[in-house]
Amino acid sequence: MRWSKKCNFFPIERLELFNYLSPDKIVISTEKSQISYSNFYNACIFLGRKIKNSKKVIILDDEKDKAVLGIFSCLMFGITYIPVSHDIPLKRILYIIKKTNPDTLLVTKKLSKYFKLPINKKVIIDEKYYKIKIKFKKYVKNFPLQNIAYIIFTSGSTGEPKGVKISREALNNFTKYLCRLFSDNQCKNFSLFAPLGFDLSVAEIFGAICTGSKLIPVENEYFKSFPSEFIYKKKITHVILVPSCISIIQQLGTNVNKKFLKNVKHFVFCGEVLKKIHIEYLFKCKKNLRVTNTYGPTEATVFCTAIDLYKNNYNQFSKKDVCIGNEISGMKIKIVKDRNYKNNFGQVLISGPQVSSGYFLNKKLNQEKFRNYYNTFVSGDIVEKIDNNLYFLQRNDNQIKRWGNRIELDEISRVIEKYLKESTQCETIFYNGDLYSFILNVNNIKINNNKILQEIKKNIPKYMLPKKIIGMKYLPLNSNGKIDKKKLIEYIND
Repeated sequence: MRWSKKCNFFPIERLELFNYLSPDKIVISTEKSQISYSNFYNACIFLGRKIKNSKKVIILDDEKDKAVLGIFSCLMFGITYIPVSHDIPLKRILYIIKKTNPDTLLVTKKLSKYFKLPINKKVIIDEKYYKIKIKFKKYVKNFPLQNIAYIIFTSGSTGEPKGVKISREALNNFTKYLCRLFSDNQCKNFSLFAPLGFDLSVAEIFGAICTGSKLIPVENEYFKSFPSEFIYKKKITHVILVPSCISIIQQLGTNVNKKFLKNVKHFVFCGEVLKKIHIEYLFKCKKNLRVTNTYGPTEATVFCTAIDLYKNNYNQFSKKDVCIGNEISGMKIKIVKDRNYKNNFGQVLISGPQVSSGYFLNKKLNQEKFRNYYNTFVSGDIVEKIDNNLYFLQRNDNQIKRWGNRIELDEISRVIEKYLKESTQCETIFYNGDLYSFILNVNNIKINNNKILQEIKKNIPKYMLPKKIIGMKYLPLNSNGKIDKKKLIEYIND
């Protein structure tokens, strides 16, 4: 039988290919089961038939193998999927449902008992799907590439999360790049650390499946706390992580790290700034590593620049922080200089096929952040160009990254203000890895940290919770009449 390519969508084309070339090879490995490419492929078709009339589907990620099955079923049948981390606050999940009005909820049997969500159709993904045999071997149906592949929600400055629309064309370009990035012929075991609501998971999932590799999800809290143990025990060869995970691993000691790096061939870092101390530590533990550092907002489909680093060249591309390289294939970076920035500093404008189709039902923000009919995204990131390579410097607004998650500091402030129901003002800052919220307390209301945190965690995820909430008689201003955030730092330890 000869393989013939008829699919216009690269991720499904690759799944078709490996279902044909290596049907018995394991695609997803969990504590409970080993799922082959053929079983996974058949399950995609079976599940896809159940949801084929849906336009938008919510996928909850408590069991990641089933969530990944849901993703590929949606893509195979031209359905937009909306990935949601199951452990975020229920109010946030309900907001996403109300905003997107999905037709169907994909959920596991275990989770369906706890989530009574206002969606007409609920489909439970069952283990038996992996044992179903499909009569025909090939499923190919093409859909317009401008259709939306997924909508992923990120923090929003208004106090509510915003949905980023990623088209099939954008996902096409990104997955083709992943195949080039991981083009070596080595046997590959990919980890899946990120929750589905964090777009780093897109790189992990599609990096594995589009290269015919094995995807191994983290399934328990112990391995989340000790990622090096997971990487060692599961013989992970290709790791896609946020840099802050290296800080966790460093604390375990050099001997542990040498052991955990035994099988690792390639690290890819994304989601936050990679520090020189991180990469120095890795090469100290193992010399023959390949490290790829990347940059990109969710609106550019995970990442849009990259650079490969090795033991013999990383010093050349490291200052305090590590270089983020240059554009990947098809993408274009333009640095817009501003009078506030000297030399080669400027804001990044991103254009190319991976740029988002815009925010879901948010016309005002689309007009502000996207130009030329969504072909260009105004990132808000300030970079410096040195010897034709890019280095990330800072944001020009109140957005930060914590543990790889994007956070609008204003969202935290607006949630606190809404809870207090007082004529008050709140300002949140990020300092030394922690969040602090300052409340303008002109009415001398009692600030109860625990009570406020208990209430606001119903609306925002754990990674957005402030370490401390501080009442202020006044908020200090700088010479421009804006809140002086540097001055606020002095009050943290008072």
